[in-house]
Amino acid sequence: MADAARDVLEHTARLGATIGWDRLCEQVKGLASLTEAQQRQALKATSRSRSGLPLAALITTGDGMPHPHSRHLAGPGNALASWQKTVAAIHASYRPGRPPPGARRPARRTHQLTEWLSS
Repeated sequence: MADAARDVLEHTARLGATIGWDRLCEQVKGLASLTEAQQRQALKATSRSRSGLPLAALITTGDGMPHPHSRHLAGPGNALASWQKTVAAIHASYRPGRPPPGARRPARRTHQLTEWLSS
């Protein structure tokens, strides 16, 4: 179940979107039937995003506000602003063209003319 939730949340991140709890439950069979503690455990098991932030931050309530499962992400001060920053950071880490975590960047190729001029 955690793998299915991770897949849905990563897809949501790649879209630069958030996902409502009801829609997540539709896509991850069995999630809605768990107790609240089991739901939190399943979402915790989805691991962290490329940015190191919990993917559960992308889950919203029906009115687009952070779901209670992600409210613990808010730091001191303005909880909504903290949540919005977290969501923006997750989206940024899943933008196309960004290498996966731990991936090596290809070596830069130098132009032959540059090599010739430097010799």
